[in-house]
Amino acid sequence: MYHLVLTIVRNLRSGFRSRQQLSVLKRSIPKPKLRNSDRLLWVLLKSYWTGWPQWLVVVQPRTVVGWHRLGFRLFWRWKSRGSQPPA
Repeated sequence: MYHLVLTIVRNLRSGFRSRQQLSVLKRSIPKPKLRNSDRLLWVLLKSYWTGWPQWLVVVQPRTVVGWHRLGFRLFWRWKSRGSQPPA
C-alpha cells in the first residue's frame, strides 16, 4: 500500500514537469504490485462504502468544461474591452 501511495504522490508531483521528464519518470518507477492487504482494503471499501469510486476522481469532467467556458468568457470580455488581461 505504501508503494501505491508513493507512486501516486510522485505522479502528481511530476505533473508540473515537462513531458520528457514525465516519460523518464514513468519508465523508472515500476508498477506497484497489489498485496493481499491491499486487496482486503478494496474489498472492505466496496462492501461498506458504496460511494467510494466517485472519490477516486480528482476533477469531474463537467468541472473542466466549466473552467474552459469561464476562460473563454474572460478572454473575450478582455479582448472586446481592449484593456489589460485579468490577473
